[in-house]
Amino acid sequence: MKHWKALAVTSLLAFPVSGLAADISATLYKNPNCGCCAEYAKYLEQNGFDVETIDTHDLVKMKAEYNVPEELHGCHTTVVGDYLFEGHVPVESVTSA
Repeated sequence: MKHWKALAVTSLLAFPVSGLAADISATLYKNPNCGCCAEYAKYLEQNGFDVETIDTHDLVKMKAEYNVPEELHGCHTTVVGDYLFEGHVPVESVTSA
């Protein structure tokens, strides 16, 4: 019985990110010409996020609407629930927010 419990805990620890991100919606605002932002969207999707990508040529205006300080501007902005993330934030940080 102890072996089974250890295996169950090990199995849970082996896939923590996708389990935590299941059914989490994210909106990613990016410049349509930015390839790294598209890769970040794929990264989120590969980790279980449902990602809506919004291409915009006016990221500065969008960031101002969210009150993002200029010194914190990243190449894209991701909104998850009540949280906003700038740049390439590891999925572990997004799911723990």
